[in-house]
Amino acid sequence: MKAYITKIDPPKKSTKGHEFIRVYFQMEDGTWAATDLVPTFRNYKRWQPITKAGPGSIIDNVVLLLPGKVNADSHVALVGFSDVSPFVGSAKAARDVTKEKEMQPCLL
Repeated sequence: MKAYITKIDPPKKSTKGHEFIRVYFQMEDGTWAATDLVPTFRNYKRWQPITKAGPGSIIDNVVLLLPGKVNADSHVALVGFSDVSPFVGSAKAARDVTKEKEMQPCLL
């Protein structure tokens, strides 16, 4: 799945003493998600070029652990950059289709 990075928080300390970076995404289906990256963990090297590119990066191969939570072990790839999310209308379009289906009259 593709995702658009909307925000990257500055490094923070976890309760376990690890420094982590929280990254926020808009997914291509219009939903929102986040992940926490720990620079001392092995998977961080995959994310380092993406965190350096910053917000506005479009990435691919994103895997969700749970709704709203990106798997930090995803083998992500930077595929582009945009000032505006290319996925802005996705959630609204999905809701409109659902609403339209609900509103269709039932003919007996």
